[in-house]
Amino acid sequence: MSSLFEEIDREKKNLPGLSTVTDTFVGKKKLNVYQIVALTVFVIGLIGGIFLGNMIPACKDTYSSFLGTCQETEFNIAVTLISWAITFLFSLFFYGFGHMIYLLESIHEILKK
Repeated sequence: MSSLFEEIDREKKNLPGLSTVTDTFVGKKKLNVYQIVALTVFVIGLIGGIFLGNMIPACKDTYSSFLGTCQETEFNIAVTLISWAITFLFSLFFYGFGHMIYLLESIHEILKK
C-alpha cells in the first residue's frame, strides 16, 4: 500500500509557465526606424506642448489696455492640448506606417522560406 505522499508525487504536474504580455508580443518584435522616430517625436511633442503653452500665454483678464496687450497672462492650456493632439496623430500615423512595413517584411520572410 502506497502512502499518501507517494500518490501525490505521482499525480503532481508542473504548473504552467507564466508569461507576460510584453514577453509575448513586444519582446519578439524589434522596432524599425519609423517606429523609433514616431516614439521620439511623441515624447518631444509632449514636452514641446508644455513649452508652447507657456510661450504663447492667454489673457487672464477680459479687460485689455488700449494697445491690445494683456495686463495679466496665464498658461495657455488650449495651445498645449492642440499641440498634444497634433503630435499624437502624427506619431500614430508614423508608428502605423512602421508597423505596416514590419508586417510586409515578416510576410516577405515567410514567403522567402
